[in-house]
Amino acid sequence: MTNQESWLRIASAVDVNKVIRWALELAEIYSPTGSENAVAEYLHGEYRKIGLHSKLQPVAPQRCNAIARLQGTGGGYSLMLNCHLDTFLLGNPQRRFHFAKRGGKDGVTDRPIKALQIDEHWLTGQEIGNMKCAMAAYLGAIDAIIRSELDLKGDIILAGVVGADPTPAWAESTSNDQGDQIGVGTKFMLNNGIYADMCILGEPTSLGVALAPFGRVRLKVTSIGTGIDQFELTSEIVSAFESWRSEYGKAHTFHNLQPSLSIAGVHFQPASSESSVYLELRTTPHQNSLAAVDEVREVLSRLQKHNSPVETIVEPLMIEPSTVVAPDQPVVRSLFQAHTRVCGTQPQILYVPWSGDANRLNQSGIPTVIYGPGWNIGSKGYKGDTSYNAMNYQNIDDLVSATRVYSLMMADIATRSRAGTRHPDAD
Repeated sequence: MTNQESWLRIASAVDVNKVIRWALELAEIYSPTGSENAVAEYLHGEYRKIGLHSKLQPVAPQRCNAIARLQGTGGGYSLMLNCHLDTFLLGNPQRRFHFAKRGGKDGVTDRPIKALQIDEHWLTGQEIGNMKCAMAAYLGAIDAIIRSELDLKGDIILAGVVGADPTPAWAESTSNDQGDQIGVGTKFMLNNGIYADMCILGEPTSLGVALAPFGRVRLKVTSIGTGIDQFELTSEIVSAFESWRSEYGKAHTFHNLQPSLSIAGVHFQPASSESSVYLELRTTPHQNSLAAVDEVREVLSRLQKHNSPVETIVEPLMIEPSTVVAPDQPVVRSLFQAHTRVCGTQPQILYVPWSGDANRLNQSGIPTVIYGPGWNIGSKGYKGDTSYNAMNYQNIDDLVSATRVYSLMMADIATRSRAGTRHPDAD
């Protein structure tokens, strides 16, 4: 059998009806951050049905990662396909920042839309594009690999993880629970032996390739002053940051994308003459995270000239630098080859203004490329009257194409022999 025939056999083994069913069933499961167990248990069952070794990995009470492995014979490179199980939709409005609330006339809704197939082109379901459809594509791809009876040397790992999206605990000073940390699922997975040579993260990119997710800096700004109206002072601080928001974004524009600045919370402590403002800054690959902290201090120093008795303390709470994956990484080369075979043209390289598990995986030494079937800002038009509502729709052609691309990548990477102790980057 020729190489071309082998690729065609694997791609044609994708069961489209199964992929659509998985996408709709996943979208039907309500899984806001902190309430992911139901979707993890569903995946655990589906993993086992198609012949994978599966386990639920407890991360926090009622919160489990769903991890599956197709084990190779040994001596080959391993590929992880990572997917967050949580969605933006609010189960409890207090579980979110004000800037992350979505849907409904007031920005918040507790009523998920029903998952269904609209016609031969579209599926709809609550945040089906973020990232329920990506997991469905992973399942369809590995199912095709299993039924193709390929001899795999390396392992293929499906990692459904909790807690990739933000929770407000860091800005509330109400919880030191490790389970409330952003990215807790992927961090816990990595700390407990789930590792791979390279990774695909199926965040929504409309089949574009993202190599440089933005970073994130979280800060607590505390003002201390006696004989001062703390409410008035805090209002001035918030106004100063609101005014600086546009300046910050323009100063660090990266491929026409401006990093955001968000005010996540405000706390008053009248008895101690203190108040705190919590900020989150996104950072680009061109920025130094500590330099971004210095920029915040500069804004405050300008304000202090008008309030000399006031002392301000800037305390970094989390720093997650932006990471970049080089185009010549094996995982990127494999993706370009697979996409070109499936779609007939090379994929578009695009840039995304959000942060996420790609940074955590890259920082751990697992080169990670972002590529998924769901909607993405700046890409081809999707249904939905707002950017958030577009996440509730999935184009079936894109879903099937992504599944076939993933299957070809699995076949390409997991059949390669590991070159001794060399990392695949050295190929």
